[in-house]
Amino acid sequence: MADVLNHGGDGGDEPPHQHANRLQADCQTAPAAKKWGPSRSLHLVKLFQSNGKKPLPIDFDTQEGTYLPTGENHKYVSRVVGTHMRQFVHPYFDRWANVPEEQKARATGCVYEFFDVNPRRYSKADYKLIVDGIEDTAARRFRQYKANVNAYIRDKGTAVPYRGLTADVWEKCIERSSSQKFKQASSSGVAVNEHDVVLKVLGERRGHRRAVGRVLRGTSRSHLSTTTLRDQPSSSQSTQATNALKSKMETYMHQMNEFMTLLTSNLQAVMPGIQLPTPPPPPPLSPMHEEEFPIQTLKNYYTPLPPSNFTIANQHCHYRLLSPLITDDSQPLAVTSAECDFLSPPPSSVTPPPPIG
Repeated sequence: MADVLNHGGDGGDEPPHQHANRLQADCQTAPAAKKWGPSRSLHLVKLFQSNGKKPLPIDFDTQEGTYLPTGENHKYVSRVVGTHMRQFVHPYFDRWANVPEEQKARATGCVYEFFDVNPRRYSKADYKLIVDGIEDTAARRFRQYKANVNAYIRDKGTAVPYRGLTADVWEKCIERSSSQKFKQASSSGVAVNEHDVVLKVLGERRGHRRAVGRVLRGTSRSHLSTTTLRDQPSSSQSTQATNALKSKMETYMHQMNEFMTLLTSNLQAVMPGIQLPTPPPPPPLSPMHEEEFPIQTLKNYYTPLPPSNFTIANQHCHYRLLSPLITDDSQPLAVTSAECDFLSPPPSSVTPPPPIG
């Protein structure tokens, strides 16, 4: 007969040869399930006590601009925040921003209690970003905590409260999960754009870049949104516009120089030795867009006008001399004029400059 329950016979009154409540040497037991609980922070508590209950050393990455905790104890920051989150924060709030300040302070205050986050070690700007980073860690752990509670309700029901929750907090969690808004969000099955969610909840944040987090110091201000980049012209378009503007300026300056040469020769014919002043150079071109310095501005900068108001009988002729009309602050100046006495009859005609294309 087979040995049943270590019995030596056919199941009679003889006692078993071995203890039935003991496992055979070749038997194996399943490993104990790992659970997330307060024990994960026990090692931190031991370190804190061995340090004379003084804050443990901690550093933050201010050189690369990530402002994340670094050093030997950096891994305990997120853990201790998660432990205090489950102890002091109620998971029925929609988002971290809606959590009361008292609960927030108890969740994040542990960081300043266990670690030496001394503001005197950092500049004001760096310390503010360090505090923001701790707040971001707390917000992330809150979302995880709330997701765990929701998954527990969905998978195991509401008969047994989630571990660590009091009866009144558990009741509010059930009410939230039973709300129509929560059911629609849970059963919609619509894909969620994570970038849109981050933008909706946090908004555009200085010093951050989507899907990256904190960017290197000094680079956040140069970050352009997708809309801004799309609206800007390409490099080739900008180069073409600049070259076209330069060509127009060169054509206009050539026409203006021809007119100045003609005007000077006519004046020297009636007033030997006269010399017109050299016009100042045009303002520099902007390398970006043609519309920043249109050709009309160049036309107004120098206003060459042909001679006019001839009075042959009195041997007088009024000339409007070349004169700048705008200054650096875009304030117009009055057009100067001069009256010249002819020592000899004036020329029969003066050819005006060709029209600007």
